[in-house]
Amino acid sequence: MKLSLPPHVVKYPDWLLGVLPDVDSSYGKEALMGLAHAIALANVSQGGGPFGAIVATEEGKWVSLGANRVVADVDSTAHAEIMAIRNAEKECGTHYLSAEGLPPLELYTSCAPCIQCYGAIWWSGLKTVYSSASKEDAERVGFSEGPVTPELWQALESERGVKYHAGFARDAAALRPFELFAKAGELY
Repeated sequence: MKLSLPPHVVKYPDWLLGVLPDVDSSYGKEALMGLAHAIALANVSQGGGPFGAIVATEEGKWVSLGANRVVADVDSTAHAEIMAIRNAEKECGTHYLSAEGLPPLELYTSCAPCIQCYGAIWWSGLKTVYSSASKEDAERVGFSEGPVTPELWQALESERGVKYHAGFARDAAALRPFELFAKAGELY
């Protein structure tokens, strides 16, 4: 299995690629999360939800981007994490992101995954997930995240080998997309 970097096979909107300071660079874990925050903030400005995600290699090379497009695409499944996973699968040419020949891939998401995204992570083959803002942060502005509990994340690790790092780089930048969304976003 050959990872198609560069060039990318997924076509991203200019505003989304514009979030990346350099599309050919590698980034540290904190910088990748910062990019997920920037995607979330830019997405709110584009009329989307306050969520952003990136799939990257362990070495920090981004594989795919995801922005929440539920309202824009009239698609209740178009959450940022799912969009990043879908795009990574297209980039890698497989439905399983732990397929032989692929480097270990990680998901960076600006907010703790909801129950739907948890299910997508379960089946995706990703082995590491970093999330920043909390489920409670999303629910404070009106989102219903579903019954995602610490016990579910423990089950994901014991049954699928996925390591989950909650609250990673949760700072003012993690909360800014929610603040902007609370003023003008369309809740779904």
